[in-house]
Amino acid sequence: MSERVEGLNMGCQLMGVVTADVVRSRFIKPQYYEAMLYTLEMTLSRLTEIVPMQYDIFRGDSFQCVCKRPADAVKVAVIISLALKTLKSPIKVRQSIGVGEVTLLRGKVKSSIGEAFILSGEGLESMKGRFLTVSSNNFEFQERVELLTEFLDITLEKITRAQAEVLYEYMCLSGSDESRSHDHIAKLTGKTRSNVTKLLNASYYRLMDKYILYFEGSLIKAYE
Repeated sequence: MSERVEGLNMGCQLMGVVTADVVRSRFIKPQYYEAMLYTLEMTLSRLTEIVPMQYDIFRGDSFQCVCKRPADAVKVAVIISLALKTLKSPIKVRQSIGVGEVTLLRGKVKSSIGEAFILSGEGLESMKGRFLTVSSNNFEFQERVELLTEFLDITLEKITRAQAEVLYEYMCLSGSDESRSHDHIAKLTGKTRSNVTKLLNASYYRLMDKYILYFEGSLIKAYE
């Protein structure tokens, strides 16, 4: 079946697009490159079970995700960043979130079209000295999230490998408080409960939760 037949006309629905590339990928040693690709593929696959999204990996060091609920885009970007920080040789990734309309969502994400794709791509091209950015044509939304996104970017950059391991599991879990309990995360990571609590606190996990909720609330206010 052709891409054109598989394509879904979304009627200009608002979505979140994450366009990203691995930093200095040509200098990554082969053994670490394989680990990076495996981790990225597994993380993106896991994310499709957490939020409604599609993704493509291309050129070996770039990828693109489409989140059908735009508020999910920032959570997706955070989880990807954390996953790559858990590697023996941590990998940095630049991620640009575009919030806007998607007019045609094809089977291959990179062949889809719409405002969100343009904003995300342009945001990635213009990134300098940052690893996470958000672009939108809605001034109210952009103004609300711009400064806080810069703080989130700095916070993610400073997170250690050990912190990333527990925060990654925490961010992937949802639902009841019990499912996100420190005891449960301790079992998943093989760490003690006290160590999990210490690492989560050091990574400002509650502030990240608040940012994600704020991001969603700002979207609702700006686009209602």
